[in-house]
Amino acid sequence: MPLNYFVIGNPKTAIKRFFVCHGIFGSSRNWRSFVYKLSKDCPTYCFFVVDLRCHGQSHQQKPPHTLRSCAQDLLDLERQEGEMDGVIGHSFGGKVALCYGRLTENKMIWVLDSPPGGQSDAQRGEAQQVLQALQRVPLPLQKRKDVAVHLSKMGFSVMLSQWMTTNVKPAQGGYVWRFDLAGIEQLLNDYFQQDYWSFLENPPSSLDIHVVRAADSDRWQSAQLARLSRLTKTQVYLLPNAGHWLHVDNPKGLMGLLRKRL
Repeated sequence: MPLNYFVIGNPKTAIKRFFVCHGIFGSSRNWRSFVYKLSKDCPTYCFFVVDLRCHGQSHQQKPPHTLRSCAQDLLDLERQEGEMDGVIGHSFGGKVALCYGRLTENKMIWVLDSPPGGQSDAQRGEAQQVLQALQRVPLPLQKRKDVAVHLSKMGFSVMLSQWMTTNVKPAQGGYVWRFDLAGIEQLLNDYFQQDYWSFLENPPSSLDIHVVRAADSDRWQSAQLARLSRLTKTQVYLLPNAGHWLHVDNPKGLMGLLRKRL
C-alpha cells in the first residue's frame, strides 16, 4: 500500500519536488508547520510530507520493516506521483534519505542531524529507552494526557512526554498508539545497524548530498564529529542555536539554509 502523505505546493506547476521524512516515533504532522513556511519562501517548489511505514497513517506496508523498505516506499510513491528532485530527512528519516539515494540518481539528499554510522547497544540511547518505555505503557488509556503522566513517571522530559500524546488515537475502550510499535522496533534495529559513512565519503557523482548538524545536538560522539569534519565530497553545515529538534529550535536558520540551496 502507498504511504500516507500530504502535499504542500502545486505538484503540477512546481519546478522542483521533494519528499520530507520525519524521525522515529514521529509523523508527517511534525513537519507540517515548518514546511508550510518553507513553501511560502519557495513558492515554485512542492513538498510531499510523508508518514513513513509503521508511523502516522501508514500501516499497510508488508515486512520486512527496514530502511531499504522505507526507501522503496518512497520510490513506489514516486512512480505514482511523478519524479522527485530529492528528499529532506530528519534523524531516522535522514538515513532513509541516504538509503533512497543509494537506489536512485540525480537527486538532492538532505540529512538533518542524523549520524550516518551504525551504533552499538551502548550508543542507542534515548530512542531505545523511549521504545522500552512505550512498550510498558498500559493500553488502552482512558485519557490522552495519561500518556504524558506515565512517561513523566518513568523520568522522561515534559517536552517528550507531551509530544507522545500526539501519537495516540481513540479506539474502543480508550486510546491506543497511532503507530505500529512492533514495526518501529524492527525499523530501529535496522537503523542502528546500517552504516552510511563510506557512502558519504565517496558518494555517486549524480547525487548532491547535504548534511546538517545541529550545534547543540546530543546525538553525535566525538569520533563521529571528527569523521564528519573530514568529509570532502559531501556538503556539511553547522546549524547554531539548535538541538536535535532543529526545525523547532531554530526554524529560521534551517529555513534559510534550505532556501538558499534547494
